[in-house]
Amino acid sequence: MEKIKKLFIDIDKKDLKIMKSGLILSFIISIIGAILLSYNLISLHSIFLYNIGLSIVKLGCYLAVEFIVCGIIVDNIVTKKE
Repeated sequence: MEKIKKLFIDIDKKDLKIMKSGLILSFIISIIGAILLSYNLISLHSIFLYNIGLSIVKLGCYLAVEFIVCGIIVDNIVTKKE
């Protein structure tokens, strides 16, 4: 647990900024998907709209994980070169 905590504390400021902006982007994408899913629940009941909304929420979650993992990996690569 301490090793994971140390990873997030030692991240470079540029990498942290990119990770934060990517997490905000993925959160916005997930919110758009959730809005589509709630609209489908309230009015249309369309399987096509349900699949699109679910795919957009999945995309937002995948992007969030990708930004976190890639940010940590890039930071480790840059610090190993120095």
